[in-house]
Amino acid sequence: MLRITVQYADAHITLKLEGTLAGPWVEELERSWKTLAYTAPGKPIRADLTDVGFIAPEGRILISRMVHAGVEMIASGCMVQAIVDEAVKSQRP
Repeated sequence: MLRITVQYADAHITLKLEGTLAGPWVEELERSWKTLAYTAPGKPIRADLTDVGFIAPEGRILISRMVHAGVEMIASGCMVQAIVDEAVKSQRP
């Protein structure tokens, strides 16, 4: 299960994620992200992964796509931070 909470601030929008990023929850996150990007074009989006305990391979792919699209990732914990670091490194030339 994954809880997605949208937090609005003047400078950015944060997708606060809690739980597991796997299965149908990956599609739900993608839908939420794309909706925000469409309804608030140009406003920076952050994804807060500090309360995510597991990321399945399909979740890793989505995180990589989000990073490549300019979403800032906030992570903690060895596994989640390593996944984010890998996504960030893969976008560098």
